[in-house]
Amino acid sequence: MSIKDYFEKSAETNEESKISILRTRYYRDRIEEVEDVIINMIEKSENGKVLSVDDERKEIHFNTSKYEGVIKLTIQRYRNISIDMYIYTPKTLPMKLPIKVIERLYKYLDSKLTFVGTSLFVQ
Repeated sequence: MSIKDYFEKSAETNEESKISILRTRYYRDRIEEVEDVIINMIEKSENGKVLSVDDERKEIHFNTSKYEGVIKLTIQRYRNISIDMYIYTPKTLPMKLPIKVIERLYKYLDSKLTFVGTSLFVQ
């Protein structure tokens, strides 16, 4: 991680991120169960509010007092579900808040869902 990561107001996960914490994670559970766990995590663990659940795109939009975000679910082959996140904070000095939030959310999901791996489909 570089110095500029301390001042980034947003962070996003993807398959090929250079920062291991920000790589796409995969779980083997039913999509409905994954959605329920995520909504419960946002409302109870993060004291946030779910703004919308887009069943067509499989996106969950939410906000909390310190940040807002989007969680994208994608059904992959072999019944795996990938979860990507985008977190944004309006804070002037975020001090890696978006990265810390993603790390905390993934840790919660790892404890509640069947974790398969990270960046499974990178060539």
